[in-house]
Amino acid sequence: MNQLIQLKKTALVFLVAVVCFRLFADTVSGQTPTPTLTPTPTPTPIGIGSFVIGDLDAVVGNHVTFWGAQWWKLNHLSGGSAPASFKGFANSPDPNPPACGGTWQSGPGNSSGPPESVPADITVIVSSLITKSGPIISGDVPEMVIVHTDPGYEPNPGHEGTGTVTAVVCQSVPNDFNNDGYPDYLLNNVNTGGTVVWYMRNNVHLGSAPGPTVPAGWRVAGVVDFNGDNHPDYLLYNASTGGTVVWYVRNNVHIGSAPGPTVPAGWILAGVGDFNGDDQPDYLLFNPTTRGTVIWYMNNNVRIGSTHGPMLPAGWEVAGVADFNRDVHPDYLLFNPATRGTVIWYMNNNIHVTSIYGPTLPAGWSVVAP
Repeated sequence: MNQLIQLKKTALVFLVAVVCFRLFADTVSGQTPTPTLTPTPTPTPIGIGSFVIGDLDAVVGNHVTFWGAQWWKLNHLSGGSAPASFKGFANSPDPNPPACGGTWQSGPGNSSGPPESVPADITVIVSSLITKSGPIISGDVPEMVIVHTDPGYEPNPGHEGTGTVTAVVCQSVPNDFNNDGYPDYLLNNVNTGGTVVWYMRNNVHLGSAPGPTVPAGWRVAGVVDFNGDNHPDYLLYNASTGGTVVWYVRNNVHIGSAPGPTVPAGWILAGVGDFNGDDQPDYLLFNPTTRGTVIWYMNNNVRIGSTHGPMLPAGWEVAGVADFNRDVHPDYLLFNPATRGTVIWYMNNNIHVTSIYGPTLPAGWSVVAP
């Protein structure tokens, strides 16, 4: 999702720790949106379960394969290849019917019980990660789309089910505390440690709820779902000790904690994002002295590996991490406090691919989060 650069007024006591909402481009530009003249087709339910396609193929207009013996070769997932035994049908979604942010399980081959036929338009699960443990195949549901089906489908995997993506039904939204499909604000009072969730509808504040109080010496460094329960959690960071802690949160309620790795002296925790595409948020570290960056690959609160990222030029710092160009790879947002300039470094895991200048910030303001 494209996200606007958020700003912090230096005199404010409350900081917007993580802000991830988008103003529609037509509203920002002052232009009147042009209404679509083509109605979205209404999909016909196919019974229990749903077909699946890979997230990298789930683009409106793409021709996709949702069922077939070579499903794992014909579908592309940001989390890596699917098991070869998965043929494209998820017979046990959770919840059922499936919903964005949910999960699913299924069996191999046509033991998954695909329907005898498919209607002209079906709702299809989009998955970014599919794994197999014994006979059980499991996947996520970050998105759902409508597919207009082609003739030729049969429940035998040798007769492929294909079609064209015509519309997006839903997408799981980061930093959506109340699961209403809209990202929310998390405010953190640097003096009291208090947190407050502001429930948002686009740019409109609908309501608030107090969150847990952060202990002295700690701050909220990021908001992301660490334990895969489809609820954003707090990542706390202590700049003096380098300590990190994950606070598992359900809406505005703190339900548990787990210690994370300690950031070494000389380094700071600069951002959080899934750099290696395994559906686990990773740490981005930055060393202001050497200008170096390092990615710590995480599994929930456990560090499982690391790799060096690019060196930053003098005068620049990492202001945040976000997928600006929607290629499923988090990018660096750089900020130069002296010139007020911003630059986006497009990344592929730990590799700097290319760059583009962002807007220059007005005096007295700095970037809080992308």
